[in-house]
Amino acid sequence: MQRKPSPGSPRPLPQVERSSRDNQAEIRLAEGRGELVRATRGAYLRPTADAEPWRHAEELALARCVGIAARSRGRAVFSHETAALLHGCWLWRLPEQTHLTVGVTVGSSRTTGIVRHCAPVDAAEVVELGDMRVTSLDRTVVDCASTMHPRDALVVADSALRMLVGPDRRDRAGSDRRAAEVRTRWLSLLDVRRGRRGVVRARAVIARAEPWPESPGESVLRWLALSVGLPAPELQLLVQTSIGAFYTDMGWLVDRRLPSGKRERRVALHAEFDGAVKYGGAEGRDALVREKRREDAIREVSAPVSRFDAADLKRPRECARRLLDRLPAVFRRSLKPVPELWPLRGARLE
Repeated sequence: MQRKPSPGSPRPLPQVERSSRDNQAEIRLAEGRGELVRATRGAYLRPTADAEPWRHAEELALARCVGIAARSRGRAVFSHETAALLHGCWLWRLPEQTHLTVGVTVGSSRTTGIVRHCAPVDAAEVVELGDMRVTSLDRTVVDCASTMHPRDALVVADSALRMLVGPDRRDRAGSDRRAAEVRTRWLSLLDVRRGRRGVVRARAVIARAEPWPESPGESVLRWLALSVGLPAPELQLLVQTSIGAFYTDMGWLVDRRLPSGKRERRVALHAEFDGAVKYGGAEGRDALVREKRREDAIREVSAPVSRFDAADLKRPRECARRLLDRLPAVFRRSLKPVPELWPLRGARLE
């Protein structure tokens, strides 16, 4: 899982050492000492010392791009999840292969470490990031939505929408309006692909993209809820409590009849994704106490809070059952899974 806290500017590219006849022996020695790691043919990465595993994997993926770009002399167009990485989008899983789009014939081909997608790319759909030619952010989202697992594609689409919209909690209506305009633009790009493989799935993903998630885990938790047929949750819900105002990741509203006979919309359940938070040591214990106070305060004035972490999301059926069990029965009565979002064998949870 790529854990960058907020999508934004293009990723900074690592320094890559190019091998040649003159330095082959030196490169081999450095590789043997662990000072260099082979990224791709003729290109080696000097990894950041003591980097977390996900950071090392990200550096290696970017180093592959640098090496391939140098070898292709500017002819390659990086695309799909590789382009998403270069643009600075979130990725639930870093690409293990480098994706390029070339040619005009529909199809794809694979060689070691590289996936070549043969499809037309207009000049307007290519941008330059440093010395690299990369599919535009719009084209990248559409490509990812058409080919990636819907879970992973929604993570990319949410983060790209966040980058393009710049959501502002003080202007929900304006932010949602800008998001709707971008979604419409993305869906129009799919019109020319009508009938091709992955278009139906891509429409389902793009139609549900939102700029409000603040981490990849929030996007995945929302994907899980939508895929099993739950209605779209309200995102970044404001809750005024006795100890302050808090925003929860998402929540589901339900109608409730008051003693007066009137009906009101109330939150039935808040759901939140816990990132890589460590509660060890004094600082960790303080953070745990603050989080407990926050959750108790929200529960007092609103609704229960269900928390999920990355380990939960690796078990989607079990995680979905847990979420459904904590929602009122009204949410389960007409539940209908969305097969375009849940490409697992058998959409039912039983």
